[in-house]
Amino acid sequence: MKELTTLKELNELLESSGVKLVVIDFFADWCGPCKIMGPKFEELAMKFPDVVFAKVNIERGKEPTKHYSITSIPHFKFFKEKKEVDNLRGADETILTQKIEKWQ
Repeated sequence: MKELTTLKELNELLESSGVKLVVIDFFADWCGPCKIMGPKFEELAMKFPDVVFAKVNIERGKEPTKHYSITSIPHFKFFKEKKEVDNLRGADETILTQKIEKWQ
């Protein structure tokens, strides 16, 4: 799974994904709920092969974290055709799955 560290990388991913849903997981290594959601996010990437999944570690990816005003983690952002269409704050696998199904 691709880890993005710059806004340029994130924008390039959105550009190259075309009409596919893109889901970005903003996380940190020290975040307990993020550690729980990390493997679940990886499982969802396997379950939904037509969706583009990527991660931004807020410690290494300060530019995209600031740009998207991430103030709590885990925080998931959903994009379609380069536009943000939804987001989810918190570690709720059920809601995350529902949002992926809704937007894919």
